[in-house]
Amino acid sequence: MNLRKRSSNLIPYSVYIYSGISLSEPDCFYFAAANGWLELGVPSEAVREISLLSRAAENDADILCFKCKLFLVAREFEKAQQAAQKLLERQPDDLDGWLTLAESVWQIEGARNALNCLEKRRQFYSENYRFCLALSRYFALSGDVDNAKEWILNSLSVGGKPADARAFPELHPHLRSLARGE
Repeated sequence: MNLRKRSSNLIPYSVYIYSGISLSEPDCFYFAAANGWLELGVPSEAVREISLLSRAAENDADILCFKCKLFLVAREFEKAQQAAQKLLERQPDDLDGWLTLAESVWQIEGARNALNCLEKRRQFYSENYRFCLALSRYFALSGDVDNAKEWILNSLSVGGKPADARAFPELHPHLRSLARGE
């Protein structure tokens, strides 16, 4: 079996095993198997397992959150976008839903559209370092250096650490520039 290494800038998958998820058999087994495959770095098998969930289980908010992360890792961006949209229909203030939606939109439609997606939520999440880094990243990807730097600084001012920003290669030149005082 070929076990691929997880990307280091992803949130640990074990975070998404929620004690509050109440699944009946066989859904609990499918979910556990999907999580196991994801932990092993085989997202294609995790996608196969999660597709076996019943309709009731697949619309659970925690399962939708897991599916958002799974589909991003599996590089199935349309499915990630659909899962994020379903999650946001149920929980419109879910930060992970917005970040997944923006990531999938970026992969499908580009950085400008990802920025447009997050701009709607700026007033709600401007004090969250993960949201600030996402904005910084999409500004950097769209070529807006000044806003990219501004949002890196915002992320640091609300509790983010330079290591958080270093997880995104597109922010490296801007971090070096800020370190030099530019």
